[in-house]
Amino acid sequence: MKKKWLKIIVGIVLVLLASAGWLASFVHNEFAKLESDDPVVWESVIREFEQEDKINGSPKKAVVFAGSSSIRFWWTLKEDMAPIPVIRRGFGGAKLRDVIHYTDRIIFPYRPRAVVLFAGTNDITGRPNDKTAWQVARDFSELVVKIQQEMPWVAVYYIPITPSVARPEVWPEANRANRLIRKYAQSSTNVTFIDCTSLFLDDTGKVKDDLIWWDGVHLSKKGYRLWASVIRARLMEDLGYSAHEKETSCSDKGKSVRLDTRSKQSNMNPFPEMTSARLILGQLQARDIPRIIQYAGNRRIADMTLNIPHPYEEKDAIFWINASNQGFANNTQINFRIGLKENNEFMGGVGLRIESQFDRGELGYWIAEPFWNRGFATEAVSMVLKYGFETQELNKIFATHLVDNPASGKVMLKNGMIREADLVEHLKKDGKYFSLVQYRLTKTEYKQRMVTG
Repeated sequence: MKKKWLKIIVGIVLVLLASAGWLASFVHNEFAKLESDDPVVWESVIREFEQEDKINGSPKKAVVFAGSSSIRFWWTLKEDMAPIPVIRRGFGGAKLRDVIHYTDRIIFPYRPRAVVLFAGTNDITGRPNDKTAWQVARDFSELVVKIQQEMPWVAVYYIPITPSVARPEVWPEANRANRLIRKYAQSSTNVTFIDCTSLFLDDTGKVKDDLIWWDGVHLSKKGYRLWASVIRARLMEDLGYSAHEKETSCSDKGKSVRLDTRSKQSNMNPFPEMTSARLILGQLQARDIPRIIQYAGNRRIADMTLNIPHPYEEKDAIFWINASNQGFANNTQINFRIGLKENNEFMGGVGLRIESQFDRGELGYWIAEPFWNRGFATEAVSMVLKYGFETQELNKIFATHLVDNPASGKVMLKNGMIREADLVEHLKKDGKYFSLVQYRLTKTEYKQRMVTG
């Protein structure tokens, strides 16, 4: 009998040791993923999502909640957001670049009405390879560009990095990232910063323990309820799920906290694409960023334009793409990437700043130096003039060039534009005043040119 019990006890001990070994291995693997900056470490999780979709399907016109483990652990998300259909796509210790990497697999397939994002908290944790606040904000803006280029109608909501009990030393930098992202959202179309950070802090600025789980990082049930009340109210109002739904607000220090609301009307038309004998004009893409930096970073490009800074950095390229997308959504500007027809290689930009109240547009363009003196600028401008008069129905298009850049004036003359003004010391750049030459083309003049050739 004793031998029998001894065998049972030994068996239990072995099972416990094996379980402990498995748990230790699991924890080690999870921490290894968190430490890694390679998105491929999450491949198995993404495949699980895809298998889940094959078995269960997914709701139509849903709101995708994407990001890190705080989304993953939001087990009551479906009930908390009802009647809004939701899809939960949070994974482990995901960083913003992980979400960017898998966007085409965890967001695009669902063609959602909106995306709610919580990511960035694992980018700033006190590790040697932490991102700076500016890098986190830059990654967020890149993600927005990627989403809205694929799905211009989609509203993007950002839940800010929450303060934590376990990582108080990184909160100043994390909160700087929040402020940068909020500023970006305020100047963007269809991007909303859901600001309830202060609700996690008490009167002395310390984190409210009852809103945080025992690990000091993730949310407690009460913390999730707080999130739910704020986020659901915002989505219900913005997406119009129920015109009679009572707005839910939360309060802090006895004061009502109201989320910032702005009109976010979007141009629902697809971005136009035009072709000529040698060129393709289309929408700027995130994949163009390396070429944009390379070509726009040429000092000679900056010297002959007024709006291209030097040095030209990644943030400048991202800003240009963001501004272009927002301008198209608002119909205030349209910027085309110029690509070679043979391989669609990026080689410059051309576009119109539209003043709809005057039925007027300002033309602008630049060509990378390797493609100069081959007639590409003239060819691209010809297509944009046609677009401006025939599609946008503008009455006048004008353009200016620096006096020291007569080659740009030749492009305008070749397209039938007429010199109409000399603007002496008209603009200032890098502490210097520059004189410009202005050209014009009216709709009447354009039509006459089309008739006469």
